[in-house]
Amino acid sequence: MKQRRTGNGIAYAKGVTSEDLMYLIMPDRFSNGDESNDRVKGMKDQTLRRDTVFNRHGGDLKGVQNHLDYLHDLGVTTIWLNPVIENDMPERTEHGYAFTDHYKIERRIEGRKLIMNW
Repeated sequence: MKQRRTGNGIAYAKGVTSEDLMYLIMPDRFSNGDESNDRVKGMKDQTLRRDTVFNRHGGDLKGVQNHLDYLHDLGVTTIWLNPVIENDMPERTEHGYAFTDHYKIERRIEGRKLIMNW
């Protein structure tokens, strides 16, 4: 067995402090980085109207990725996303909590290819 690290975690794990800033993002509302995924054929909710809170706005994970520098400059140390799993209900799917499949990423926010490194 390997020797345990000393310090009960305090020597190697900082933990959460007042220096940390968590930023909650609803991807559909944050930024639309890939307009090709705004409407996905076969999905029940095809709304896309930015002038109402009741319809999808088109934001996606690519939009979040595009603004990582902005979030970093704000001092954000952690991003908390609304659920990003599939929401195939007929209406009100923008918030992410109408999930219908816990094993699929929501195709309207997924984007083509994302590399999330900060």
